[in-house]
Amino acid sequence: MPVRGTHEFVKQLFSGETFVLGDRRSRVELEVEDIVECPAPGFGEEAEYLALSPIVFMVARPNRSMEYVGPDYPGYADCFIARCWENMKRFSVGLLMVIQDFHGVCFPNRKEKEFL
Repeated sequence: MPVRGTHEFVKQLFSGETFVLGDRRSRVELEVEDIVECPAPGFGEEAEYLALSPIVFMVARPNRSMEYVGPDYPGYADCFIARCWENMKRFSVGLLMVIQDFHGVCFPNRKEKEFL
């Protein structure tokens, strides 16, 4: 989205909106009071992640059972990158669906996968 006009678009889209954040047991209702423009983050070529517990992935064994693998698994880096990519795609599509739900914004003649 171009920088020019983005602020007004976001402001009109979310100003005064109320939404619920949480699950069935713990939730909070929030209301947008103000839209604040922040400087763009400086992303580099590398990223550093800190996990509070080991990040593990399920990998299929030859007998079709599943195995949990950790950072010492030979294909761990590929699993990690693939999962990050999948999550990013899901988040992008999910965000578009939230925008559509908020104000009925629709993208005629486009399929979900065009945004991936």
